[in-house]
Amino acid sequence: MMSFSKFSIVLLAILSFHAVAVAQQTGEAIVEVEAPATYGAGSFTFEGTPAGTAAGGGSVAAANLAPGRHESRLIASPPDLQLVDISCDDVLSTTPSTGDAASGIAGFNIDAGETVSCIFVFSAVISQSSSSGTGEPGSGSPGSGGGDVDCDATAIAPVQGPWSVSNHTGRMVCNGPAGTMDMPLKASTEDGTIKVKNCGWTIVGTGMADDTAPLEMHAVDRDSGRYLGEVGGSQDGIPMTIKFDWALRSETWIEGSLSSTVSQQGMTCTMSRSFELRYAGN
Repeated sequence: MMSFSKFSIVLLAILSFHAVAVAQQTGEAIVEVEAPATYGAGSFTFEGTPAGTAAGGGSVAAANLAPGRHESRLIASPPDLQLVDISCDDVLSTTPSTGDAASGIAGFNIDAGETVSCIFVFSAVISQSSSSGTGEPGSGSPGSGGGDVDCDATAIAPVQGPWSVSNHTGRMVCNGPAGTMDMPLKASTEDGTIKVKNCGWTIVGTGMADDTAPLEMHAVDRDSGRYLGEVGGSQDGIPMTIKFDWALRSETWIEGSLSSTVSQQGMTCTMSRSFELRYAGN
């Protein structure tokens, strides 16, 4: 789908032409909330910097911040949701911001003139009956989601086994003081495998790119067929995080998209592309 080496090579080529410092003295921190659509009206409250309350899909911001570290902590959210991830978009910074889902804290490391967004990702809480059925499913008939009788399985799950990936043409767009650069990402194909775990609540994809770690996707709720995940790492000294969004159209067909945003030296580069996965077994 997109490997670290391919992304970093393109990014290094762009940044080499745009090593321009930004002279602004203050920065901005933004907390974004990503939750299942059915919880859009729910309240998510944060203390610290930024502080405030947002609905699902909303955000809380703090501007005119002095360079340095600022923390925002989740203190209240709908009881049937769980915080599964916090990711920040300044992974190329010399002091990247951090997110710890276990403590519910986003640590913003703000540089002069920098705007940093950290996304708090929530998913539906799996019922106790499903947590008791954590054994991996068997060979997996389409949509089985697992082999446990008492398992609270998702409404749909992909078939386990070999899958083919068709990457659509993507884009890398960089904006900075020196202007905008727009570079295409060529279409490509890859092959990998999918394994279903936890009654369909977790999907693990391997071999989807030649040098990318296994991709673990988590269902956002029981019925929508939407899964979120990310792969983080470093290539050629560049730390980065690639986020994935999958939509199961059937047990043998997945539509997806990926994106990654990095900021450094006053320039922000965003990579994005869509793709399809098709079951390649019998």
